[in-house]
Amino acid sequence: MMEKEMPTKTVKLNIAAVHIFKVKNVLDRRISLGISARDLSFLLGKANTYVRDVENPFTTLKYNIDDTTLLCHVLQLSPSEIYQGVDSSPIELSLNIKVYDSKFGEAYEVCLPENDGEEKLYEIIPESKDPDFPVESKASAKEVQDWVDQLFNSTYFDEPHTAWEIYEMAVEGFGFPVKVKYLKDAVKKNTSKRSYPRLSSNEKSKGFYRTLYRKDSGDGL
Repeated sequence: MMEKEMPTKTVKLNIAAVHIFKVKNVLDRRISLGISARDLSFLLGKANTYVRDVENPFTTLKYNIDDTTLLCHVLQLSPSEIYQGVDSSPIELSLNIKVYDSKFGEAYEVCLPENDGEEKLYEIIPESKDPDFPVESKASAKEVQDWVDQLFNSTYFDEPHTAWEIYEMAVEGFGFPVKVKYLKDAVKKNTSKRSYPRLSSNEKSKGFYRTLYRKDSGDGL
């Protein structure tokens, strides 16, 4: 990050180890896959800022059990990988949170104090509103948009579906993983239409509270 700059402040916090290591492992994995915080929020069926807020060490928002199950599928992580580091740590960690200024807001280093210094567990660097990670994609943005449009014109969205279900359909349709940003943008194009029919994203799944996408023909049905 900004290794030569001094933090604007350092805050000491006690945070549950299970939360810290889950955030660290999810963060490391999503970045390695080229998935932004907003894109992961989309796949989880949550608000755009959900993952960003979970990763912020100063908020109390945490991935729940249902999120964790879905994260294992989305990020191709086993439960042991998503909880890696928890078993060898105390229940609660005393941490130093270093705060830095960055282009898109405050950045954080989460550090674990040690006898001879400290260990940096991970860093959070704010992303732009709609970052485009440099990840290779076999399918172009237009190809993904055309595929979503075809799906929209079929009967698929007569029943509600989550973003993750749509993504799995895309992988099945293309025969390989597609760039999440392309899929999110393609779905958004159909939800932001001013005329009918369009995709509605006002419905939530029961229990899990994930956004559901259903075709809205404007007839109130």
